[in-house]
Amino acid sequence: MARKRDRRLIPKICEVLSTGCRLVNNLTIDTCDFSVPDHELAQILESCHSLAQFKMPSSTLGILTVRALHRNYGGLTQLNLRTSYQVSSNTIHEILTSCPRMIKLKAGYLSAHHILGTTKEAKIEEQDGPQSILCPIDWVCLEIQELSVVIQGLEDKPAEWHQQIFRQLGRLEELETLDIGGCSGWSIQRKDGLDLRLKTGLDKLVNLKKLKQLRFNRLDQEMGKQDVHWMLQSWPSLEEISGRLHFTYKFRKKLEKIIDDDERIIRNDCYYYFDETGIMTDSGESDEEDGVAGDEGPTIEETAGVVELTSNETGKADIQVEQEIQTGYPT
Repeated sequence: MARKRDRRLIPKICEVLSTGCRLVNNLTIDTCDFSVPDHELAQILESCHSLAQFKMPSSTLGILTVRALHRNYGGLTQLNLRTSYQVSSNTIHEILTSCPRMIKLKAGYLSAHHILGTTKEAKIEEQDGPQSILCPIDWVCLEIQELSVVIQGLEDKPAEWHQQIFRQLGRLEELETLDIGGCSGWSIQRKDGLDLRLKTGLDKLVNLKKLKQLRFNRLDQEMGKQDVHWMLQSWPSLEEISGRLHFTYKFRKKLEKIIDDDERIIRNDCYYYFDETGIMTDSGESDEEDGVAGDEGPTIEETAGVVELTSNETGKADIQVEQEIQTGYPT
């Protein structure tokens, strides 16, 4: 027998948020087995007056919800939509171009044609030059420290497309974690991701001096020795490279030896870790352990105000609220 949700639930939640919890800035919504309509999600977001962090483990974010979230773009610092698979690429790109305070963004698929301001079917005419159809909008999240997004749609595209995307990423000089790969559950290697080679623009990331983790799991690569050497020399803070360096076994082993020869590195089949102490330890051999951390979001200790909405067995919701005064929030 299907469980029914109390129709009075959403209005009650909105009332709590808008009147009793005006300083709440971290919102996590877990709908469990229930489907929350677009307009109700929008009502919840509109009830938050100081929203800075939002996590939606799984849901369909419709146009009304996105519009409600848009009102908070100026103050958003953390957004976790990694498993909200139906959030559109266009919405993710809008976040990157509209949220100047963003520190941590986990999202799904971001199509190259949205980054480049062109159409999905666009073809570059050689006589016109590659720049003629590309109209990228610069990302404004220049303070971002962690970016996790699957960039796709680059298979068989010219080097100029990769170079323009590298240019955008290269402006994010506070980046510590860059994850452009897929999930560990993927059973195949994708061929339409960013090409991490100097010939396609990798050197545009030279200013990412704070980069600690680079992850490109489940994405085919075709790196050469010069590309691997460049990474090791250009990113002094680098601690982890997660992903296969070359799609063929023969060349991959040659590149892995370069990493093995660096005394800081602990290597695994699918990813590599730098050990600051220089001590070698075994990080496991399973391909499933590809270095992608769980999407747990910030803990209560890390935030000023937390609201967690979780459906219980009776079909109603448990509401847990912790509220503190947040200092430094933009007014």
